[in-house]
Amino acid sequence: MNANSFNQLGLYAQDQIKLTDQLSLVLGLRQDFADNRIRNLLTPSSPTGGRSDNALTYRTALIYNFDFGLAPYVSYSTSFQPQIGTAFSGAGFRPETGNQIEGGVKFEPPGQGYFLTLAGFEINRQGVLVPDPANAFFSIQSGSQRSTGFEAQLNVTLAEGLNAVAAFTTYDLVTTKDADPARIGRTPVNIPETFASAFFDYTIPVGELRGFGFGGGVRYVGRSFADVPNTLKVSDYVLFDAQVHYNIDNWRLALNATNIADRRFVSSCQSAVSCFYGDARRVVASVSYKW
Repeated sequence: MNANSFNQLGLYAQDQIKLTDQLSLVLGLRQDFADNRIRNLLTPSSPTGGRSDNALTYRTALIYNFDFGLAPYVSYSTSFQPQIGTAFSGAGFRPETGNQIEGGVKFEPPGQGYFLTLAGFEINRQGVLVPDPANAFFSIQSGSQRSTGFEAQLNVTLAEGLNAVAAFTTYDLVTTKDADPARIGRTPVNIPETFASAFFDYTIPVGELRGFGFGGGVRYVGRSFADVPNTLKVSDYVLFDAQVHYNIDNWRLALNATNIADRRFVSSCQSAVSCFYGDARRVVASVSYKW
């Protein structure tokens, strides 16, 4: 049995440069330092293991703003993600690295009350954790994955106080490199590839009940796979959420409920004999203050 102690420090700098009145360049740099210590609780006298890692990652983007509200953009970024935990052998994992290229458009016509975003992307990840086929509840670090997809989001004001948000994401995720040839070209287990949601919220704008609001929405999560050959499927599912809130001065009181129908469902599987139920109904009350 192992215990992990993890520390990470990140230094970040970003600059947005206006090349012309309508064309902007964004540049960002991040330096990370990570230290992961692993101690065997069964043999406390044994030496502490682990690893220290650091990496410099960056992001760059170009965006052009037309006067009528259209803004096409393209971006490229790299990533560094330390991995907490150990393999069955007790060894720590090296950090996951990756890169992403994205292009799309943002559209917010002046005075029309809506904002639309459309984007296409490709993400490449190296050193990805995958379920250990020989040891349930453990992971191994092997190979690379590529994700190519599309996403869209619409924010719209339908009437005074009535707002709606709809989002859709779909992508094709495949293993491109792995020590196990059976994984190459297959979709990794435990990962849905399609998500969609819609949410409406109404806040009373005038009168004695001004600031009182309520809303509701629906979430869709697509099917995923439970085995390496992609023959066993975990069914897709739909969940409903709701909220009630009240804003007074700088205070906000809210009651949020997810999976209000208390649907019992399998959210994911790591293998044919290792599956997990999704969250049951959850109700959370909150009080917040803004200044």
